[in-house]
Amino acid sequence: MAWSPSPTRWSTAGGMARMSRSHAADGRRDGIDGPSSLSIPVAPAGTSTGTCTDAEPFALRVTDDSMAPEFPPGCIVIVDPSVPPADGRFAVAETAAGVALGRVQRTADGWQLQTLAADRPPLNLDAAAIRGVVTQRAGRRRRDHKRYP
Repeated sequence: MAWSPSPTRWSTAGGMARMSRSHAADGRRDGIDGPSSLSIPVAPAGTSTGTCTDAEPFALRVTDDSMAPEFPPGCIVIVDPSVPPADGRFAVAETAAGVALGRVQRTADGWQLQTLAADRPPLNLDAAAIRGVVTQRAGRRRRDHKRYP
């Protein structure tokens, strides 16, 4: 039996990496010939595949300490794009610098994304930049797992 996973789209920057699987419009699985030849197509930031998978939850790994101690480096967060952002919730946004995780706060001009690190200024965003709300955190141990309302 041949090894044939579906193609994977990665977006990386700002201390986060996102992976999602996608199929070609005609159902073909393009880009992967086998374990010795792996091609990972990259979708430009802000583009949509136009499929129902755009609204499905996805996982991200935190790679920096800007959200410690709540989200230490190496933990996995589950992000749900179908949950609307609300004041004080943790969310993931796509910025000019890449993907960022932070606590959102509504402002008169839109939204503000603030990290837990005191030395980093908040980012001003519009609602379209917010990709989803964090619903779960997973860690190496069960005690590190947490759900967010």
